[in-house]
Amino acid sequence: MDEPGRVYTIPVLRFAFIFFLLFSSLLRGETGIVLMDGRPLSNVIVSILGQAGTARTDNQGRVEWGSLPPLPFEVQVILQDGRYLAPVLIEKIEENLTVRIEVSFLISHQVTVASTVTPNILTTDVNGKTVLTSVHLEDTQPDRLVEALADIPGVASVSEGQTAVPSIRGLARGRTLVLIDNGRVTTERRVGPSATFIDPFMLGSIEVSRGPGSVAYGSDALGGVIHIRTKRPRLAVPLRGRFVGGLGAGSTLRRGGIEVSQGFREWGFLVQGSAREFSDYQSPLGKITNSGAKDRHFRMGTVHLVGKNILSLGWQTDLGSDIGRPRRDSHLRRFSNPLEESNRFSASLDLQSPSELTSLKVGFFVGNYRLVTRRETLPTKDIKRAVSDSDVQANDFGVRLSASSALSKAQFDFGVDINGRFGLKAFGSEDHFDEQDLLLDHITSTSIENASRIDMALFSSIETELNRYLTLSGGGRLDQILTQNVGGNFGNIQTNDVAFSGYGAATIDLQQLSLSGQVSRGFRDGALSDRYFEGLTGRGLITGNPLLAPEKSFQLDLSARYSLTRGQVEVFLYRYRISDLIERFEASPDRYFFRNRGEALLRGVELDAGLRFSHNWSIAGGAQWIRGTIDNLHPMLDIPAFGGTLLLTRRIGTRGQVQLRSRFWGRDERPGSSEIVVPGYATLSLLGRLKLKSDVSVLVQLRNLLDKDYPSSPDRHATLAPGRSGSVTLLFGF
Repeated sequence: MDEPGRVYTIPVLRFAFIFFLLFSSLLRGETGIVLMDGRPLSNVIVSILGQAGTARTDNQGRVEWGSLPPLPFEVQVILQDGRYLAPVLIEKIEENLTVRIEVSFLISHQVTVASTVTPNILTTDVNGKTVLTSVHLEDTQPDRLVEALADIPGVASVSEGQTAVPSIRGLARGRTLVLIDNGRVTTERRVGPSATFIDPFMLGSIEVSRGPGSVAYGSDALGGVIHIRTKRPRLAVPLRGRFVGGLGAGSTLRRGGIEVSQGFREWGFLVQGSAREFSDYQSPLGKITNSGAKDRHFRMGTVHLVGKNILSLGWQTDLGSDIGRPRRDSHLRRFSNPLEESNRFSASLDLQSPSELTSLKVGFFVGNYRLVTRRETLPTKDIKRAVSDSDVQANDFGVRLSASSALSKAQFDFGVDINGRFGLKAFGSEDHFDEQDLLLDHITSTSIENASRIDMALFSSIETELNRYLTLSGGGRLDQILTQNVGGNFGNIQTNDVAFSGYGAATIDLQQLSLSGQVSRGFRDGALSDRYFEGLTGRGLITGNPLLAPEKSFQLDLSARYSLTRGQVEVFLYRYRISDLIERFEASPDRYFFRNRGEALLRGVELDAGLRFSHNWSIAGGAQWIRGTIDNLHPMLDIPAFGGTLLLTRRIGTRGQVQLRSRFWGRDERPGSSEIVVPGYATLSLLGRLKLKSDVSVLVQLRNLLDKDYPSSPDRHATLAPGRSGSVTLLFGF
């Protein structure tokens, strides 16, 4: 703990300039790739499967690549608007060391990225990677982010209803990093960053990396990274639009959204707007009170071709209101979020790489976030009505400079990452009423007067092919994290921590079979509210702990991938140790505190598989088993039970598709400290899509057809999840 006003040295930034000079001297090769679709494909992203890094084509569809892997290899192309093209197999290289590729516009719905780096997430081969494309999101029309991710093994949701939060491998509460257009999502919810304010209608893709990501992203990436990408404008396309409208029953939903875009020779724009209203849903045993919500969304983006560089700008506003947080005791006390507001400005610049680099990118974002939490005590014979509010608001920012360079068969990635939160304020109020509901007393308080956090880091990694079969990689990151609190309940406090992250990995490629292993070290620094907040949350009252030390992890990951002619099977095993675990614990009913507690051990297995029987029939599925304990005695919070998903898809010509989905969970006999035993259950859902015209489609979804009753989460306050429900969605373009 340091005294207020002390001047800190900043070793991370001190070496930044020297760091970039050293790496920018690396030379690359002259091998080129030319992409064609009858004409050159310009300004698209190119990724070679099995090799780190990405690059962007120039106006002639050409991209220089430092070193190509041994033949044969596959190339993945991502268009300007985020659409993924089918991977292209390269079996021959021309005499002038140029590869000409005639791409196909066959777009897959859900892409499992094997033996490669997900294009916008810098993680290693050992991680499980999935990309949900814009076509997949349009075909499934998920209501919320957690629903879009529900079929990915190892991904679960924490909390319930409209406030559900995604977690990877049981690592919730700030241990799963969520990004929107390269900017971190930071909320002051104790369950972790949720991005519940996102409407999937606005999205171009969702990229998920399951496994450690601390070297590239620092704190919060112990379990993995979820990168949400909004839709991007396209260059040189005519005026076009898209509309969606939907109605639901059971889990009642009314929604509408519109999108308009146009691209010119050197710039393009896109404007989106949507609104949704969720009513209280029906469980198999009746209506769940206080489970509805309303939200409004607006986004505009533009892309400019500045010389040979691409500048992207975007503004996004998301407004939520009357967000219910159902509990078993909602007849006595009701928790809700009357307001959730997020405004974000993002900018990125993809620079035409100098001769020493294969890519050079600059990203920036700044935004503000506000969350109001309310607890209303309903009047009874012995208790008078009372209303308590907590109002938390803050500003966020991030700057990231990253580059790649190639030398012979090695690929280098390196960069500077600065992110933080400033101007955090938290206010509380209490209103007490008499028997006639007249205000008796109004009390206000200031939990946090002004708090800030800044994380400055350097990172680098290298991947090299020793021979046709063996690839080695490794990397490191150095972070300096400063926090400061002024006034409020805890007074003037400052902290200064330095953290190191690193990994070493190896991949053996045996044609159809690929084996990978990784040892890594990461960290997680507690959120500002974990340290300095005291007041109302969605589960009760909580008090922060300014003495919290950062968590440190030692993680072992293994993976095996087997490629079939029409499918693929992947298996992942992991064992994670987290020391100085930051734990939220319940000292008395609905009264919570934070502490560092011993060591957590997490072990798990994941299975991910898919098989296409024919052009019309395919099956996919996955399963996971996770165990987590603290000090080898007590079960960890948020660890999901054994479970998985099975999807059977039938395409009907070129106009229709039917998908049968089953999700299953075993009985959870190891609840955490504030959780309950959850019985095993299985659900069955049906999705049908019919294209009426080339630009008009209708989507019908029937969920929980068996009307199975089960808790919406293991939390002891949780209500039943939605029962049988259905919705109809109309989509058309113009």
